[in-house]
Amino acid sequence: MFIHIKSLVNKLYPAKFECNCYALLKFAVLLVMMCLATTPVFSQKNNSRGLRLDGKQDYVDFGNRYQDLKLPFTISAWINIDRSNFYLAPVFSSRNCFSNYSGFSLVVDKNYIHIQYGDGFGAKHHAFRKGMEVSVDLPADEWHHVTAVVKDHATMELYLDGIKIEGEMTGTSGHGMDSSSPEGFTSAGYFISNDVKYFYKGAIDDIRLWNRALSQDEISRSVCNTLTGNEAGLIGYWTFDENSGKVCYDKSSNKFHGTLVGNPQREPTTPPSTENCR
Repeated sequence: MFIHIKSLVNKLYPAKFECNCYALLKFAVLLVMMCLATTPVFSQKNNSRGLRLDGKQDYVDFGNRYQDLKLPFTISAWINIDRSNFYLAPVFSSRNCFSNYSGFSLVVDKNYIHIQYGDGFGAKHHAFRKGMEVSVDLPADEWHHVTAVVKDHATMELYLDGIKIEGEMTGTSGHGMDSSSPEGFTSAGYFISNDVKYFYKGAIDDIRLWNRALSQDEISRSVCNTLTGNEAGLIGYWTFDENSGKVCYDKSSNKFHGTLVGNPQREPTTPPSTENCR
């Protein structure tokens, strides 16, 4: 390795390669240039702020939304699970209903990713829901990007950091998704199922909801790119870039702004470098 670097330095700088201050300075500059040339560029966000939720009472309430949402849909988010989280961590729920399974929920923990929806015909039984889950290593205190695509009751896809991963189907419903229950509300970091409330513990960022199935290429590109908010099929886009206040602005055309519940902390986030960014 040293021989190749020495040869390259000599080509760039014709002077004799000697162990003096000038040569060492040239060598250091060359190493920096090489690192910059090979480091992938990540452009998730410019402002780079996110939310940290305590896993006890913190979440975002978007109100009574998406009562007309049907299949297909795509949901994605950046997540950073707290090390002390040992149970289900709900990322996003389109409808939180007590009386039946309605809408969908994206849930993670350190060992799996799960997307599921309700068909609106009942609750407390797998016959009224359908979903997909995958066993995966999600190390705590690290940023990862998760995406779920639900096309119909038999066709679903899960992605981690822009890469498709195979999962197993859950639930036995043969119906599509129903979102019409009047009692539900949309949330991030909160989910209720079978009368049990779950809260997300960790940091969360850049949630995007579409009313269409994104392609694998679109998903790979969207991991790295910001959106304008006017993209076709985009029905929810929360970057959580606000510096203060209780409002989380929806940058999609719907303007379904959210309200912080509890005491979520707004904090700077450093987007991770990833080999999936092009």
